[in-house]
Amino acid sequence: MNSAYKGNIEVAKQLTEPRFNDVKQRIADTNQVIRVAIRTSERGELFMVLYKALYKELNVMFQLKLTCSGQQKATAACKAGFLGLSLSIYNLVYAAWEIAEGKRKKAIDEAYNSYRRSVLEGNEQNIHPAYVLGSAVLTALEKIAVEDF
Repeated sequence: MNSAYKGNIEVAKQLTEPRFNDVKQRIADTNQVIRVAIRTSERGELFMVLYKALYKELNVMFQLKLTCSGQQKATAACKAGFLGLSLSIYNLVYAAWEIAEGKRKKAIDEAYNSYRRSVLEGNEQNIHPAYVLGSAVLTALEKIAVEDF
């Protein structure tokens, strides 16, 4: 989780143009949730905070994609942003996987395996593969939450 937090700070430093202000605000909001996760020791509560952090991290990447659309996507800031946010997403997915048990761990494993097959098959995605993985993990976990309700 520390890696995701620090990675987000580095991404925000790269996004110096005013057009990135909304993205930087979303990064700050996401880092607030990650800080809560870092301080949380109860496993069930930590898992829910990580879920929220992953959701917010995906939201940041989506906003960056909107900001970097068209000719803007080739800029160094956009490339650095996508790389840094991707690493943060991977770190949050891994952190959730590390503490998950039972159905949750199985759901994350299945989402990862589906994502991996998709990447190996070369399925084209319109956004970074990390976004696809993070979204798959959230969807799998939401399905479990609905089943348990």
